[in-house]
Amino acid sequence: MGRIFSIFCLTLGIAHADFFGDFTYEDMGETITITDYPTTATGPVEIPASIPVGEDPVVMKPVTAIGTQAFAQCSLITSVIVPEGVVSIGSGAFLGCSAMSSVSLPASLQSLDTQSFYQCLSLTSITLPSGVTVLPDSLFDGCTGLTSVTLGPNVTNIGNFAFFNCRSLTAISLPGTVTFIGTQAFSECVALQSITIPTNVTSIGTQAFSACVALQSITIPTNVTSMGDSVFSKCTALASATLSAGVPALPRTTFEDCTALTSVTIPEGVIELGVAAFRRCTALTSVSLPASMTSVATDSFSRCTSLTSINVHPSNLSLSSLGGVLFNKTQTLLRTYPAGITGPYAVPSSVTQIGASAFRFGNVGSVTIHSGVTLIGLEAFGSCPQLTAITVDPANPSFQSNNGVLLNKSGTTLLSYPTGRAGAYTIPAGVTTIGAAAFRSSQLTAVTIPASVTTLNTDCFATCPLLVSATFEGNAPTTLGARIFANAAPGFKVRFNPGAVGFTVPTWQGYPSEELGSTSPVAAWLIANSLPANADLNSDDNNDGVNLLMAYALNLDPNLNLSGSLPQPLLENEALSLSYYSGAAGVTYVVETSNDLSFWTTQGVTISQPNVNQVRTASVPVSDGSRYLRLKVSN
Repeated sequence: MGRIFSIFCLTLGIAHADFFGDFTYEDMGETITITDYPTTATGPVEIPASIPVGEDPVVMKPVTAIGTQAFAQCSLITSVIVPEGVVSIGSGAFLGCSAMSSVSLPASLQSLDTQSFYQCLSLTSITLPSGVTVLPDSLFDGCTGLTSVTLGPNVTNIGNFAFFNCRSLTAISLPGTVTFIGTQAFSECVALQSITIPTNVTSIGTQAFSACVALQSITIPTNVTSMGDSVFSKCTALASATLSAGVPALPRTTFEDCTALTSVTIPEGVIELGVAAFRRCTALTSVSLPASMTSVATDSFSRCTSLTSINVHPSNLSLSSLGGVLFNKTQTLLRTYPAGITGPYAVPSSVTQIGASAFRFGNVGSVTIHSGVTLIGLEAFGSCPQLTAITVDPANPSFQSNNGVLLNKSGTTLLSYPTGRAGAYTIPAGVTTIGAAAFRSSQLTAVTIPASVTTLNTDCFATCPLLVSATFEGNAPTTLGARIFANAAPGFKVRFNPGAVGFTVPTWQGYPSEELGSTSPVAAWLIANSLPANADLNSDDNNDGVNLLMAYALNLDPNLNLSGSLPQPLLENEALSLSYYSGAAGVTYVVETSNDLSFWTTQGVTISQPNVNQVRTASVPVSDGSRYLRLKVSN
């Protein structure tokens, strides 16, 4: 039986490039696509509506498309007229046409592709026809001269980066058909003062309006159910904002660095505030959370330095507020202490836990913790520039305070140093562990670390800009975290005694180091203040009338003019008093009184116990005549 072969023939129509004047084009069979134009061309350009093709007969074929990068980098052309009949413009078609100031688009146009007008720096205005429904990614990205854009009535999507860095765009009207605004669609439109988000919008991308520094107010319509991170971050002129109940979780950093934001409306239906949602909104004074809110991230209101109250709807089942402070519903967990509240604060008796970063970056002056608090989160008191003391009830079973410093009950772990306290500090003997970030961002100038310390946790002394020395009294700790002394003062050094094990010179763990002899407290103070360890304590190098011994005794900076910094007597309630720092090791303090400046005595002088800052007050009654007080120090 013979075989039967089936032969199939396929005819391919192959497009090829041809030329018409300066235009390169492809004959697509029935239509023409413009594919190239000389980058050296200058002046205005008018694209032909049709091109003659063939010789006998000549056929006029319509131009219906502008191809990918057809006019890319034609940096000297000044204007372009796109003829009627063109229905599509390809990706990067006019990319980098930096001198082009105007483009005329036909009513027939139906689609644009990505980067069609990317970095057309001189383009000032453009009108898109009604057939264009999608603004593709990076359509006008970098068009820094663009001031006016008219969109057709049928646009539904604003693509990613569509208007990114259009720095001259002051206003734009979005048609009601828009449902989607992409990632960074209007980011860095620094002149954009107002924009109305249409009610049909359901999704707004990450950083869609970030760094729109002239934008003054915004309302997110109720149909928005999806919103990316940082949508309005760095909108520094934004004064008011109304959120959508359709967005259940306000994403992270939504309003970060909106420094003019004074008013925000969070509607019923929003259940969560994301990480740093309002971080550094420094003009925000109060905020109200709806009954639906169930979760507020630890640092949602971080560094909101004017915020004095966080109010919670009484019907909320998860959260509550007391005195403007945010708690869980039962007020057993203190969640957020507003940074704008100043002065002392006593933790309410119902509280058993203080959350991580609860007071961080706040302006609280001192905190008193009662006996029932059993858990304190990481950096609960971190980076509080006014905090000078953390006081714990002696009956507390979990924590103690040593001279205003927070430790665990056994005194083996130093948990938090009051970051508003300036000067040098000696860690108590018996401490074995310095907690993570325990001293971070403090005003500490020098620290002495006892031989008992074996563990330095991550960031424990990081970002202490005044810290010039850390003196170890024993061997090097065996357990070390990262960035222990990162970002200390210029000239910072680690110092250790001869024979100490585990240290190296000239650096230890990446920090400058040196071996010392037996260092006295006053020598350590001199070193901390960039003075020789053997300096003459009677010297007064800057001639301000205060010698080094007196500066050391009163915990003053010897590098400053101290003529106006010495303690001053106060006459009040028929008593003369003098308050002075009394915590310098090795110093003897004596306060004397006199009636005539000739005979001095300590009789009749009453001296108080030192407070948490080591300040004592000496007083003497005044009945009649003259009365004087003087402070004498010696070592």
